[in-house]
Amino acid sequence: MKLIREYLETVNILAQMEEEDFENEDLVLVFNQAAARIRFIAQEIEYEQPELKDKFKELLFIDSITIRIWVAHHILEVMTYDDNIRALALKELAASKRDSEPSYALGNKIWLENWLKKYPDDALLLM
Repeated sequence: MKLIREYLETVNILAQMEEEDFENEDLVLVFNQAAARIRFIAQEIEYEQPELKDKFKELLFIDSITIRIWVAHHILEVMTYDDNIRALALKELAASKRDSEPSYALGNKIWLENWLKKYPDDALLLM
């Protein structure tokens, strides 16, 4: 549970970043380090503490859109889940195109388009 707690705390750091913060090199470094850390945590859960995977996937249902988006990315990019969970992650990212900040929405739109080009069978999970 410590890893899940750290994941949530670190995502909250990311959630506090405003678009204008990306003009500040020091804040961008903090953002990048935090993003790398949560990716590492997801990998650690996948490979070293798989007993936490059920708890991790529950984060797809948390109120925070920021948490849901990061969790969805990590479920798809660095973790192994069944198609039902992968479908939920893909649908979360598809919905984020309209529900999140404009720059994040655009980023997720482009990410999803690229993902579906690379993994075309995943398009079936969005139906």
